[in-house]
Amino acid sequence: MSPHVRDLRRRYPPTAADHPVQRAIRTGEAVYLADIQEHVDEMALDAEHAEEIQTLSNTSGIVVPLIARARTLGAIQLGTVEPQPRFTEADVELAVELARRASLALDNARLYGEAQARAHAASALEFVDDGVFLLDSDGVIRLWNPAAAQTFRAKAAQAVGRPADELIRDWRTVQATIPVASGPTGGAGRVKTVPVDVQGEERWLSISAVALPRRHGLRIPRPDRRTGDRPAEERLRRHRLPRAPDAARGHLRCRP
Repeated sequence: MSPHVRDLRRRYPPTAADHPVQRAIRTGEAVYLADIQEHVDEMALDAEHAEEIQTLSNTSGIVVPLIARARTLGAIQLGTVEPQPRFTEADVELAVELARRASLALDNARLYGEAQARAHAASALEFVDDGVFLLDSDGVIRLWNPAAAQTFRAKAAQAVGRPADELIRDWRTVQATIPVASGPTGGAGRVKTVPVDVQGEERWLSISAVALPRRHGLRIPRPDRRTGDRPAEERLRRHRLPRAPDAARGHLRCRP
């Protein structure tokens, strides 16, 4: 893209309702323009813009939406200028295939980025003082960090893949009492303190829950080594856990 065209696109983005880009995105179908100059009024935002389009002297064009897994990512635009031959209907099929491959590459890049983010988040939890575990929609433990292993006296190898109610006695009863916030918070006004049986020993958890995409998690800060407790005014730290629906985060206090 030449600097002039880039500047023109910056000043005049393709936002007109009848612009070929908008039509392609709206319909999900390729738009073929045998003669671009016949469609100047559809593309121009004002008279100056129309004059700029005419000055560019594009002769023909094809616009194809970029779609991956039923999600529109954008659109690809192809154009010709003299002395290049104009596009024909036969070129549309090739443009659609080009857009399909570009869409797949963009979607794969996005998925890879999300996977990397989840991997980094899971790795970071290994070094958090708070016990964290994540549950899937069936209540099965999918992540169990070292602090959670220490709190519940069960290694990750013993916990991951098991239903939480098999590992934590009366977990369903405990879970039902946890208030759920609509987004990440410090837990203020949403804390519920409940007793939990940990291998025959009663421990108290001050728990707050946050709705996040795709899993449940419980965060339990470690108690003070000397007193078994933490200052009541200490606020919960927030951890953004990717792909985690209804994550519950708790503050552990061991009462005598």
